[in-house]
Amino acid sequence: MTHSTKVAIFDADSTIFDTSHRQHLSPRADPDATWESYALHCHADDVFPGVVSLIRLLHEAGVTIVVVSARPKVALEATQSALAKHNVPVDIIRLLNPDDPDEWHEDHTEFKRQVARIIKDAPNSQVVLAVEDWPHLAAMYHDEGIPSICVNPFPDESSAEKYYAV
Repeated sequence: MTHSTKVAIFDADSTIFDTSHRQHLSPRADPDATWESYALHCHADDVFPGVVSLIRLLHEAGVTIVVVSARPKVALEATQSALAKHNVPVDIIRLLNPDDPDEWHEDHTEFKRQVARIIKDAPNSQVVLAVEDWPHLAAMYHDEGIPSICVNPFPDESSAEKYYAV
């Protein structure tokens, strides 16, 4: 009998990490800003305790935790440090390479779909959950046959409208 590796996929920004303190640094809020500078400010992020509790429970149960984020690859070390600072157990981090035209898409759906398919199609891999903050991305995982949860870090929709085109 072949043993399958259970995998859970988590987004980083506004899913694991509370990014509300740096939304003014995003290109959506400041046209002169870059996604690289926005991502590199993750060192001051706090985490959402409920999501981190879920990650810890899954990890303790033997589930491989994969972070799939549209953060640019330049923020890998900062992302690793922020996860370690908050004791968030993660096995694999996959960030976007903005220099790769196959990965760069404005809404990042195709990038995340491609990564999910690679994980899902790996031998003996079973993706048991995906957690996202964007409803269309949670729906994409669902369409890929992956159970998904959409967390809403901005329960007051007027707050979200300040930062995101909703």
